[in-house]
Amino acid sequence: MLMIKKLTPKVRKYSNLLLRLLTGIFAYTLLFGQLSGKQKQFEPLIVKERFLDAEGFYPLLVFLVALMLLNWGLESLKWRRLIGSLEKLSFTRCLGAVLTGVTISFFSPNRAGEFLGRVFSLRQANRIDASLVTVTGSFAQFIVTLVAGSGALILYLDRHAAFFEGMLPAFRAGQVIAWLLVSAALLLLYFNIGLFSGLARHSQKGGRLRLWLQHLLILRSLHTRDLSFVILLSSLRYAVFSFQACLLLRFSLPGISWTDAGLISGVFFLVVTLIPSFALAEIGIRGSVAVYLTELYGQSAGLPPGETILPALLTFTMLWVMNIALPALLGVFGLLQLRFFKETTS
Repeated sequence: MLMIKKLTPKVRKYSNLLLRLLTGIFAYTLLFGQLSGKQKQFEPLIVKERFLDAEGFYPLLVFLVALMLLNWGLESLKWRRLIGSLEKLSFTRCLGAVLTGVTISFFSPNRAGEFLGRVFSLRQANRIDASLVTVTGSFAQFIVTLVAGSGALILYLDRHAAFFEGMLPAFRAGQVIAWLLVSAALLLLYFNIGLFSGLARHSQKGGRLRLWLQHLLILRSLHTRDLSFVILLSSLRYAVFSFQACLLLRFSLPGISWTDAGLISGVFFLVVTLIPSFALAEIGIRGSVAVYLTELYGQSAGLPPGETILPALLTFTMLWVMNIALPALLGVFGLLQLRFFKETTS
């Protein structure tokens, strides 16, 4: 920290530029490596027949891109509301920062680096305070995914897992009760997140730890109306990318119902959210989860073995390209706005 403080404004400026360039090169390398690697997993003629030459594919593609823009637009509105007490941002700046965060997330576990791209795009706000309110938004999205996904998991297993058929009604009722209790506990914690600011008052006097804990006071600025707005937008986001998954499943796997497509999507997003991974391995994890879920559905529906593998891989790979890879490409342009060090002495 002492060395950073002694850096001249000119050195800080060029340090920022160098780190931006290195970040961009690294992100591009990982991104194109993943995209090129996935091409070898599918027979080009089969993919062309099932997707590119299928009737209605290109109108669907345009609609999916529109949904992708809506998805990240909602996330930008959510972050703008959270960060508003620290720094006033236009929607355009928020969107650019959010997309830059997607780019940064390519080399972080479970895309945890998304908030770094946002925080380092800010000009005035304290970065620790900004990180805390940004993580609050991520927590809201996690709650929605966990509540909706665990509910989908209960229904999915009851519908397609043979070993669930012989279970007692009391056990099934217990699952629903546990789901309701956990959901209520998470929402209670979320809407009372400002209580964590109490740690700042009860910490020991002096010391670095107390200085860090003082930043928790920023959570008091998040009022119930702000938290309600954020959880609503998180729910809308979840509905958008779940709808994308359902559309792709019904397109690539004719005959699947909206109910089954929705349950598969809900369980899929739950599992990939809970499993720690880097973007470099994310496609493999997503593919494995998608294949297992659709195979279980295929067995229940009486489909031939292996019939659901290609549709599952195509669906969730395309979903990843649409919602992660494409926004990450767009976010690269925002890397020039990152400020790793303050360029002034103030």
